[in-house]
Amino acid sequence: MRFVTLPNMRDPADTHRDLSERHRRSVSIRLKTDGPGKQISVGDAMNERQEPEGLESLEPPERQAQSSSIGHSHPYGPGARTLLLAIEDVLQRAIPEAIDLFYLRLNSLEVPKQLLGTLSGDEHSHLRMAQRDNLKLISDPALTEEAHRASALKIGRIHAIVGLDRQHLARSRGILLGALSDCVDIAAFGESLSILSRRLNRDLAWQLEAYEALQEARQQAVLDVTALAWSANSYTDLIAQIVRILGSLDEVTACGIGRPDHHGILRFEAVSDERMQRYLEAMEESDCCISIHIDKRTGQGPAGTAWRSGKPERVLNFQTDPAVAAWREIARTAGFRSSVAIPIRAPGHLPLAILSLYSALPGGFGGRSQRIFVDLLQTLLGFALARLQTIEGEGHTVPFGVRQRWVTLLRSDALQMHYQPIVDLASGEVKKVEVLARLYDGDQMLTPGDFLSVLSIEDYFALYVRALVRALEQRNVWLEAGFDLGISINLPPMALHDNRYLQATQEAMSTFRCPSGRLILEVLETERVPQSLESRDEFGKFKAIGVLLAEDDLGSGHSSLARLHQFPFDLVKIDRSIVGEINRDASDPLRFVYQLTRLGHSLGMSVVAEGIEDPDLLPALRILGVDAAQGYAISRPLPADDFFAWLRSRSGVPANELRTNRFVQLAQFLLWEEKLSLVINDPHGRERLIDSESADVERCPPEGESGDRALVDALLGIECDASERFFVTARQRSLIHAALEHGMRSKQYRSLRERATSEIG
Repeated sequence: MRFVTLPNMRDPADTHRDLSERHRRSVSIRLKTDGPGKQISVGDAMNERQEPEGLESLEPPERQAQSSSIGHSHPYGPGARTLLLAIEDVLQRAIPEAIDLFYLRLNSLEVPKQLLGTLSGDEHSHLRMAQRDNLKLISDPALTEEAHRASALKIGRIHAIVGLDRQHLARSRGILLGALSDCVDIAAFGESLSILSRRLNRDLAWQLEAYEALQEARQQAVLDVTALAWSANSYTDLIAQIVRILGSLDEVTACGIGRPDHHGILRFEAVSDERMQRYLEAMEESDCCISIHIDKRTGQGPAGTAWRSGKPERVLNFQTDPAVAAWREIARTAGFRSSVAIPIRAPGHLPLAILSLYSALPGGFGGRSQRIFVDLLQTLLGFALARLQTIEGEGHTVPFGVRQRWVTLLRSDALQMHYQPIVDLASGEVKKVEVLARLYDGDQMLTPGDFLSVLSIEDYFALYVRALVRALEQRNVWLEAGFDLGISINLPPMALHDNRYLQATQEAMSTFRCPSGRLILEVLETERVPQSLESRDEFGKFKAIGVLLAEDDLGSGHSSLARLHQFPFDLVKIDRSIVGEINRDASDPLRFVYQLTRLGHSLGMSVVAEGIEDPDLLPALRILGVDAAQGYAISRPLPADDFFAWLRSRSGVPANELRTNRFVQLAQFLLWEEKLSLVINDPHGRERLIDSESADVERCPPEGESGDRALVDALLGIECDASERFFVTARQRSLIHAALEHGMRSKQYRSLRERATSEIG
């Protein structure tokens, strides 16, 4: 039997070179880094637009002229049907042998061989059957152009998803043609085989269209992720949008992103759909939760390895990869056949989270363009998480199921308001109350520190409105009982760029007839609010409706001074972390409180110290000029009814009545030292102080005496005001001498000062 080659008659209308120019555009994205920006062209990086190798003509030179005239026959329709009917029986007998030969030769190509090597025996059999059926379809005399195109696009999508690159697809088509030519005696069927060859060429072009469609979707995803990396306001918003964007890609069956908990177990915090959620639930039930530890059985999979290596790790086939045996059955049930685990990290840093993408086909995310896409995702998301970490801190891991439950509870009666009094230190009266949200998850009471990190922008708005309405409603209840209290509530930073907050605030104040100056909105100092005229104007809108503004947690961040100067705050709240240090070493924290108080007062603001747990601090804070205080030393946050009972039971005796203790003595010493600094730095005061240093003054300043002499006498410890009397005049004299001789920042003065403060306690 004589074998001849298949003619390759290329119709210019069929060639993939005529693909639209829109597939060749490139999109430039600048990734912001700590160093100089690096220009990355998505077109250059992702667009594998190299033309696949053409299907070489397999016919001998003497047939070229004949083939040229035959090539003008349309590959579909009555003429093509007649030609293919003539060879139909021959092809049906030859196709199985040609498919065997095709796969034997395909194994000579490295990438196809690797892909085929990941398949199980059943998967190999299924693939061969699918290839045979497709070849029979292409050679079907009754095939229409529309049906062929639909089939080719579907198969091209599969080839693109399994990671078969364009050039290997084109080369494999040449191998298929060669296999057919070696298995069929085609001397009498030149025209028939010309039709089949042209159909195969069109099949390749249409398959490449599917590649282009997937590539364009990846490019759009990169653009969306880039915009999100700059605009996301929180970790929760970022991961929710990431799984939405990536989960919409045709090649991504499901995806999830999460972080390890304190046991090293990866907890997915956002998932793309219910399939992914069921997959996670199945892992929980089978005790196959993913670990990041190398010594754990479930730490050997792609996610655990990726966390340790910092590089994307792939599973090309769950059914044959021994590293994922623990998840094989769970993945099969979920319909996952391949995956990639992407550690999200900034260059040179440890991972912050893991993004896992799953495919319904083997070989997913392993092709060249897919690898480039994965690398771009890792870079962009690494930047985004690093940026958000500087704003929010590391936070704690909350699994997706728990997140969903808390968000649901947020819109139910499980959300309750607790109230903590703010006491005026001069009068001892409760004039304000801070509203604090509490979320009850069964018997567990969650504070904002527990659940705020899981909230989206919409959840934040829902929480703000519910808290505001309940607080103003409760205020009217207390008002009827004779207690006119100011209400203080937190304002999220996104409120400045979301007009709904202003509208909701104005409506609530009108509904509950809250007068001007009785609602205080607190903005955390640690929250990033752009220092711009636009932000100042937005604050001004709240001020215009009668709201007071407070800078919360003053001293806990890096932008306090600029914000205090830039924005129209009415009061500031000194961060509890500063006050909390007082019990360990009271001198420096009290000095810090004093300076922050002076700063606030100099800007016309009231000052509140929060987090006060020791009642002995209250009189000291009053001496230092602090206007009000809140904390467990006064009362812990209470439900509305309990707070009302506490409020009515107060005797009216100031909680901060003056009494002597180590905090009071330290406060008095700080004020004395402040006076010393003023005198030392004033030439006339310094001269009088030198003259008086050796004098044995034992009298109070004469009534009406003022100026340097009175100040000098006060510094020498003969104050008439009992609240400013210091402990040992000799110690004072030593400090004065060291200040005059060496300066107040000298080692000598600091040593004496440390000794003096240690004697106080």
